[in-house]
Amino acid sequence: MKKIVWTIVVTGGSALSAALAARALDGLWRGITNEEPPESPRWARLLVGLPLKKTVRATVQPDTAV
Repeated sequence: MKKIVWTIVVTGGSALSAALAARALDGLWRGITNEEPPESPRWARLLVGLPLKKTVRATVQPDTAV
């Protein structure tokens, strides 16, 4: 049971830190170049963005089933 809880905590922390890093890089790009960052390639959005969004959404939203 402890391994499952630890795995969930580490996965959530990794997803959260990746989301924060992506947001920080976006802000850094906008601050330096004063323009929108380039569009991510489709493969990058599919392989990185989609799982990241699902993980963060699942981690942040509380479970409504009681």
